[in-house]
Amino acid sequence: MLAALALTLLALTSNSARAQVVRGYTARYSTNGNGDIAVVGNTLMSCTGGGNGAGSCNQARAGPGNALNNNDWSMVYVDVDGDGSTINSSTATLALPAGATVLWAGLYWGGYSAGASRNQLRFGTPTAGYATLTATQ
Repeated sequence: MLAALALTLLALTSNSARAQVVRGYTARYSTNGNGDIAVVGNTLMSCTGGGNGAGSCNQARAGPGNALNNNDWSMVYVDVDGDGSTINSSTATLALPAGATVLWAGLYWGGYSAGASRNQLRFGTPTAGYATLTATQ
């Protein structure tokens, strides 16, 4: 009886969970076409150093063993382009079958920054170089 009373009081006095709707869901693209979905991505931070032994940075990148905890590593920005005007760059290649048609493509990035240009990035292609893109949301 006492346990039931305690549970009832707890239920009546506890705060309910709340969620914030920042914006409603809207479809980004819609068609009745048949096809497939292809996704490509990359990282912008990685551990430093190399090595091939247990607990090495290379082992952590490969994922086996006990090296899976990123909290064990000092992380640095990936910078693959050698361009002095960027401090953080990575590449990813999406391979599509011959004759494929892209109906829609989206670019998504996330992170936390208080910087004024946090909604901008420089997007490059092998043929056109870099262009500055500004997020719409």
